[in-house]
Amino acid sequence: MRIGARCLVGLILATALVRTGSAQEAGPKLSDAAPAGAPASQEKFLGGSRCLDCHSQAEPRSRDFCQMNEALIFRKHDKHYGAFEALKNPLSAKMEEALAEGKAKIDAWQDERCLGCHLGAPAEYAKVYTESGLTCEACHGPSQKWDLPHTDASWRLLPPGEKEGLGMLDIRQPVKRAKVCYSCHIGNSAENKVVTHAMYAAGHPPLTSLEIEAFTEAMPRHWRNLREKGDFQHRAQYVAVNPGIDDDLRHTKSVLVSGLIAMSESVRLVATESQKPEHPEWATFDCQACHHELRLPAWRQARRPAGRPGRPRPAEWPSALLFATGDGGNWGTQVKDRLKSLNEALDVRPFGEPALLLSAVQGAGAGNSGLVTLLEERATAIASGPLKRADLVPVLEGLYSLKQDFLRDFHSARQVAWAIRAIETELRLGAARPEFAKRAESETVAERAAREKSDQDSLEKWRRGTSEAVAAEVRKTLGGLDSYLFLGLAPDDHKFAENSLKTMQKYDPREFQKLLREAYQHSAIHGGERAAGLSDLEPPLR
Repeated sequence: MRIGARCLVGLILATALVRTGSAQEAGPKLSDAAPAGAPASQEKFLGGSRCLDCHSQAEPRSRDFCQMNEALIFRKHDKHYGAFEALKNPLSAKMEEALAEGKAKIDAWQDERCLGCHLGAPAEYAKVYTESGLTCEACHGPSQKWDLPHTDASWRLLPPGEKEGLGMLDIRQPVKRAKVCYSCHIGNSAENKVVTHAMYAAGHPPLTSLEIEAFTEAMPRHWRNLREKGDFQHRAQYVAVNPGIDDDLRHTKSVLVSGLIAMSESVRLVATESQKPEHPEWATFDCQACHHELRLPAWRQARRPAGRPGRPRPAEWPSALLFATGDGGNWGTQVKDRLKSLNEALDVRPFGEPALLLSAVQGAGAGNSGLVTLLEERATAIASGPLKRADLVPVLEGLYSLKQDFLRDFHSARQVAWAIRAIETELRLGAARPEFAKRAESETVAERAAREKSDQDSLEKWRRGTSEAVAAEVRKTLGGLDSYLFLGLAPDDHKFAENSLKTMQKYDPREFQKLLREAYQHSAIHGGERAAGLSDLEPPLR
């Protein structure tokens, strides 16, 4: 039997702005934020035009390290490129009208609450970024000190730490990349990147779950991974100063690391937002706890509440891969202890007791690391340590089996399926790489051009052959999971949020578990491919 779901949701949306009125007055305008005189950051961000000068070449002089067409791909296909322009569309204007609540309305592209994510640079740049919007520096860092040095091949000889000293973010490092991505796609109070409940009620699209490797491939990538590059100048030295960059399981590391960072950033956001006078901020909690289809019987009634019934909990999906590498040992014990403290803090009163939330998340002094520290230390250890194919057997077994007595929500199921897809792909791909020509000690311009043309042909052949064949195998493995969870991420799909919501309405975790069991029958690890030497690994979560 289905009862008035839409009536309930409509009532919640209609009253949301009244509920949060005092905390959601019109945000500071650009002119309010910019102090007199040039701010220090004005000398650090140069804008995207300088990047476009070099990275928009259809026929570059050299393409062995970079294709030099990265900006063309970014501008044509990547939705990040249109993030700033989205602040000028009719929906954004309607949102600002609703958020103003009768006060003077400001433009979204001048609203600091929006610019943290939709500009990717300090607010004062909104006036000069109107032609380019969110550009390279949002992810790569302010370029004033590294813009010229990075154009020379000798830049490849510098270790990441020295580059970061000049402002370039090391987003090849999975922990740092995950933090950059999740600062917007989960939220970050310190960087003024928070989508509030009032913003959602005013019309902001929902922030979906995000598995970094899945979304990175769908952007689409405007760069090549190391295995896709030829014998460029200083290649050996470049690999030496960038540990792990040549790993065959680099994407799998990213999946495992980002699973931990998603959880750390989520609980950090809950704790930091709880310290504000306007606490609670509803949007830092699980939206689907209130906003879901009301059906009887329903899977939500079949599972036990995580804590005291009726107490809101943080979003579930950031914890979906928390124990993908195992929950045993001292680390697992400490994490479970902090999770227990977090749940107890949430049980004290609705939306949690702020002081207890902060203690569980950030720690309570020396010798008592908080949940964030434990998760980040584990993520850093995985990112910097060795990872072998044999290590992936218990990881995949854990993802396929899950805990049969726990019913995961839609967004968590997606995280698991996306993770399986990435790991299965690398497990099958192994050390396979395109065949590139060896670079001569000295070569003429014509010889280099011929080598690069040969390398490009080899890469395209490899993508159409080996890479696509593996992708087809993995699609077969996933089977019905792909369509059931709407895993496809087309960069030109303008109805992703709408289609995701429609798919979510029909979701049942018991069907997800059934499809998982079917997928396991086609997994690369099914049938006894367990390798020797796994006894020292922690067991997967059961």
